[in-house]
Amino acid sequence: MAKQKKKSGGGFMFGLIVGLAAGATLALLLAPQTGEETRETLAGQLRDRYGEAISQGREAYTRAKGEVLTRYSAAKAGQ
Repeated sequence: MAKQKKKSGGGFMFGLIVGLAAGATLALLLAPQTGEETRETLAGQLRDRYGEAISQGREAYTRAKGEVLTRYSAAKAGQ
């Protein structure tokens, strides 16, 4: 029976590093827009979502306030 050599993780790590470098290089070369443009796009989307969330929060507050006042008035009139 022949002894089997233990494989080290060195080959895997080398392949992983080469793969990461190749992927990062391709991502930079094939990016549809510059980093600056991407940041501006993401910031705009964030502002839009923030504004929408604030608007929805105000609407929910107004509905809840109306509901509470209606119930309070009904309970007060029932006494």
